[in-house]
Amino acid sequence: MRYFSNLNKIKETEGDIIEIKNFISKEEISKLANYANSSKNVFVNRDDGKKISFNEIKTSPVCNMDLWNELFKQILIPKLKEVFKDVNFYVDEDEYPPHIFKSLYPVKLHADSGKNNSDKIIYKQILIPLTMEPDKSEVYTVFFKNRWYGPAANFRSQFGKYDPLEIKDKNNKFIRIEDLQKFSDYLKKNKEGEIVFNSGLFDNTNFLREKITSLIPKSRYNITTSKFINKEKKFSEEIYNKYLTHENISDFYGMDFWKALKWETGTAIIWDRSIPHSSNNFLNSNVISKTGLSIFFNRK
Repeated sequence: MRYFSNLNKIKETEGDIIEIKNFISKEEISKLANYANSSKNVFVNRDDGKKISFNEIKTSPVCNMDLWNELFKQILIPKLKEVFKDVNFYVDEDEYPPHIFKSLYPVKLHADSGKNNSDKIIYKQILIPLTMEPDKSEVYTVFFKNRWYGPAANFRSQFGKYDPLEIKDKNNKFIRIEDLQKFSDYLKKNKEGEIVFNSGLFDNTNFLREKITSLIPKSRYNITTSKFINKEKKFSEEIYNKYLTHENISDFYGMDFWKALKWETGTAIIWDRSIPHSSNNFLNSNVISKTGLSIFFNRK
């Protein structure tokens, strides 16, 4: 797939994954975490997690660094200018906004290459772990050697009209819903009370029916593709069982494992936006949640 018209320029600055220890201090971590915990600027709020904008949301989250809340400007911009010396980097206004995320369920295999940006030069993305619950938990970001030069994508061996979502049942257990419309229809056909769906136990209430109905028309930012799937090239069961059991192993057929970087709060992890990556299945280590900061950069 040739999506980017400036592909050669994109590849010019690609390279290894970088870790910068103590990129932000404990005091700065605390300030950012407090912002996230007290902020009403939430633009994604689902059972599997939420995302918080870098600014007060009046119409939509901002991307432009000049419009960030002063807290983010003061903490991040001087450090970013030091890391990206002699690079005219920026956050494009038409792409996914920078955010603090709180994940309650592991993110699946994807690439953050942007959307509606085929004429742009995508550059680096940065992840800064802020908190984990419990502290010092076994949390990793898993990277692959494959490169993706199409629009932002989730990689699945099998997929339908909707990318699966994890919904909490009445026992606070995450249940994967492959088809939201099918689940919505099932709820409507059954009377109120307890129901079983995909091995989950749900209270079939008006609140739940409205919640699922509201999720159906919300298109996901990423496309879903089986582009990398190669059934002839199996994936390491050892790596899969160690990190990736929140996904189907067939989603990794054709993928080349690169490295798994353990989260350390305050560390900056920086990589090319063409690199596919995934969370590890931190639920296996009894992790309740993880909170981090994420920004996607372009360059001129």
